[in-house]
Amino acid sequence: MRLLILAMGATLVSGSAWAATFTFDGGAEGRPESPYRFALDAGDRGRALEAAEVDGDLVLPVQMEETGAVAWGYFIVPALQPGEQLHLGTRPSTREWENVVTLNESGGDVDVLIRGELFTRYLTADSPKPHCYPVIGPTGVGVTRNYPMVQGVAGESEDHPHQMSLYFGHGEVNGRDFWAIGEGRGRTIHREFTDLVSGSVFGSLTAITDWVDQDGVIVCNDIRTLRFYATHTARVMDYEVTIRADNGPLHFGDTKEGMMSFRVAASMQADSGGTLVNSEGQTGDDTWGKRARWCDNYGPLEGSTVGIAILDSPANPRHPTTWHVRSYGLFGANPFGLMYYQGEGAPDGTMDLPEGDSVAFRYRFVIHQGTPNEAGVDDMWRYYARGFEHPDIGR
Repeated sequence: MRLLILAMGATLVSGSAWAATFTFDGGAEGRPESPYRFALDAGDRGRALEAAEVDGDLVLPVQMEETGAVAWGYFIVPALQPGEQLHLGTRPSTREWENVVTLNESGGDVDVLIRGELFTRYLTADSPKPHCYPVIGPTGVGVTRNYPMVQGVAGESEDHPHQMSLYFGHGEVNGRDFWAIGEGRGRTIHREFTDLVSGSVFGSLTAITDWVDQDGVIVCNDIRTLRFYATHTARVMDYEVTIRADNGPLHFGDTKEGMMSFRVAASMQADSGGTLVNSEGQTGDDTWGKRARWCDNYGPLEGSTVGIAILDSPANPRHPTTWHVRSYGLFGANPFGLMYYQGEGAPDGTMDLPEGDSVAFRYRFVIHQGTPNEAGVDDMWRYYARGFEHPDIGR
């Protein structure tokens, strides 16, 4: 493991009581800026905290979030130079922190702004599936294809209209198709927002979405939370979906058509000068159907090199996931299509969920400048993975 998080837990430092302490090490190559999540002790639930440098002047906001049995604290670890160490401790805070990430809802759509600049819109109105569009990267340029939301854009192909920028879906749930769109297909229909949060570390939205088949029958529903972080360099976003079998048992079919996906901007496509690479070092078409902790599509975008990585949570079913990635620009994490990917003799990729049960899928998007190595994507996966080392997180 390249990333070193040397110590965490309750301790006493320099005669003062800290709720928790963390040591981050820049190692030989330095480390990228990244969100970091940790579980709060019972005594810290409900009170404001900050993360302060134990032996310096740096003070960072800590933002709280409660998810069932676990209460979490979040802060942004700054970039570290080679050999640099950062010692942080959390403590009660009376500071008023500015909302760096703001969410504004209107008519079922949500604008996400970071430091006053649009990052993305979560669109639900008049759509067969909720999706994020545009998705604006760290250079100020959109990183996903415009079609079908905007048609006639020079240089873009107008195929696969269901590949709507950044979205979630699956091609076979109880025999219904919630991947493609059009006649005879199911739809994922936004029901309501249950929470909208603006904050100093992240903003988030939580929504209930109904999976409705071609006959208007609700097959299941999901609760999804999208979390958008106040980073300065890469744009970082979590996308978490808990599918609930509230309307009967569910059968997820073995199909390549899914699941957590985006359609990359035309100039970044692998068949147009871009590059596909995964955490195992496989590149190009060799990434398709392979298991990996993360996968990245980077390439030229209006004079810069920009990439999008999806990081697979270690708490996800069948981690590390298999990947449905194509040189023409489709990019998705899909743990179900095992026979499609691996051919004869492959294990059955289906999954059955009894009525009343649920299953969670959690991913992090990192939209970065440069190559994955230059952006420290592997280190960012390790920061992300530490946030799931808790016994109350279902595997």
